Amino acid sequence: MHTIETAIVMPVILFFILVSLCICLKYTEIISCHADVLRESALQNKTNNADIARGGAVLYDFYEKHTG
Repeated sequence: MHTIETAIVMPVILFFILVSLCICLKYTEIISCHADVLRESALQNKTNNADIARGGAVLYDFYEKHTG
C-alpha cells in the first residue's frame, strides 16, 4: 500500500525528470542550430579564402608581366 509520502514524492520526481528532459532537448536544439550556423560560416570562409587566393594569383601575374 502506498503512503502519502510516496504519492507526493513520485509525481514530483516524475515532474523533475520531465522538465530535465525538456531542457536537454531544448539545449540540443540550440546546439544543433548553432552548429549549422558555424558550418555555414566555415563554408563561407572557405569560399572567401579561395577568392583571396585567386585574387593574389591575379595580382602576382600582373606584377610579373609589368616587371619582367
